[in-house]
Amino acid sequence: ISLSRCSADLVFNLSESYAGDDTKDMNIAAYLDLLGLPYTGSGPHGHFLAQDKAIAKKMFAFHGIRTPYFATSYRGRIDHAHDISFPLIVKPVCEDGSIGIDCDSVVNSVKELMERVEYLQDEFDSPALIEEYIEGREIYAAILGSYERAQALPLIELDLSRLPKGTPRIASQEIKFEK
Repeated sequence: ISLSRCSADLVFNLSESYAGDDTKDMNIAAYLDLLGLPYTGSGPHGHFLAQDKAIAKKMFAFHGIRTPYFATSYRGRIDHAHDISFPLIVKPVCEDGSIGIDCDSVVNSVKELMERVEYLQDEFDSPALIEEYIEGREIYAAILGSYERAQALPLIELDLSRLPKGTPRIASQEIKFEK
């Protein structure tokens, strides 16, 4: 049955991509909006913002939400920069699910930074998001509903305590998707 003829009360939008392209998940939410079907998850605007971590961080700052200082770089050009200091974590601006994040993402020198930025640009053809690395807990928050009827669900913490000593406490792609 096509979605346009669907009489469901609610669509569980669990999509991560469309036609193998993980930048097009916003189109699914936009299509559901056009059809007037209620669905779970972010709307198209939220999906769009999630595709660019640097823009999301700028919006957070505008609304007074603190995040680590950052810079963005692409092919030798610095697009945005705070006065940041080591250690840093370097990741693709436009990937999700910790794609492009591994133990080598945390850097402690200019040499390591340059190597990681070059790796990300070669591997993902993506600008690099360079953030101050702040060791801490990995906590996930979900919100059910929107606007006036929003309700925060219980927080969930990713336990990183069993990582080998000396390994950065980060939610890498391996941590999220491997046993």
